Order: sequence, then C-alpha cells, then structure tokens
Amino acid sequence: MEVTFASGRKSARAQAEIVEVFKEIRATGALTPERVRDHARNPKSPLHKYFEWNDQRASDQYRLWQARDLIASVRIRIKADPEDRPKTIRAFVRVVTKSGPDYVETLDALSHADHRAQIVAQALAELRSFEQKYRDLSELAEIFTALAKVRTKLGKKKVRGRARRGAGAVGAEASP
Repeated sequence: MEVTFASGRKSARAQAEIVEVFKEIRATGALTPERVRDHARNPKSPLHKYFEWNDQRASDQYRLWQARDLIASVRIRIKADPEDRPKTIRAFVRVVTKSGPDYVETLDALSHADHRAQIVAQALAELRSFEQKYRDLSELAEIFTALAKVRTKLGKKKVRGRARRGAGAVGAEASP
C-alpha cells in the first residue's frame, strides 16, 4: 500500500514521518485529532511544525474559521414560482471579485455569469473530492457515472462559451 497526501503538500520524507507517528498513536489507541494535537505539542515531534503554537495567531485563525462558518450558516427560503414549494438555500456564497474574496448574496451571484461560473467550478471541485474519497464504494458507481456525464457536458459548454465570449464562464446561464 502506498500512502500519499492530498495535493502533494508534504515531501516524501515528511509523509513517511507523519505516517509513522500516526501508526504509533494507533498502536496505543484511537487516532483522533486530540491525540494528534497532544503528540504534536512536543517540540521534538515530527508533527510539531504543522501546528500554529502561537496562541494569539491560532486564536485569530480560529475566529476567522468561526466567522466563515457563521456566514455559511445563514439560509434563506425562496419560492421561484407561487405554485412551487419554498426551498432553502445558503444566503451567501464566496466568490472572488475585482477587489478580492467576498461573500455575496447567493441569488445575486447566480445571476452574475462570472460568479456563477465560480460557484459551478467550486461545486465540481467538491464533487471531485467526494468522488476521490468514495470511489471504491460500488454502491455509489451510478452517482460517479452521472458526475462524469455532467463534467463532460459542462466541458463542452465551456469550450463553446469561450468561442463565443472569449475567456468566459463555464457556459452557465446568467439566471438562477
């Protein structure tokens, strides 16, 4: 069995060290975030360098995570048609604007071609991650087949869209 890390973030030597520490932790109980953190507290641990030990910086990073989580937790109920049942969607989505990253109202983002393309790209990236995580589950094979068809379809729209609009969006319509 070959062990690799997401996005090639660690060198081969670092990966081997981390895996060995995880094996040590497993040998004495469950591999949990708390036990990994506790092991990493020791400055001699190979894991130590992967953690932020400055409490002020760590607390600020955690508060930023809490702020992102809070923004993502807001939902709105919409009704596209009076005959439809209302549906609940996220109130804000993260997009990159000319001035940098921003959380904008979901309905506004969906009606802006570039923002919509970013949302679609993010959704596809999350689906790829899901697929990589669960691709060995035969029970989900139909889902992965459907995802491949959607990626192919969007890829063709992207090519046609770029021919029409220059370096444009993923061929997404500008309406929700």
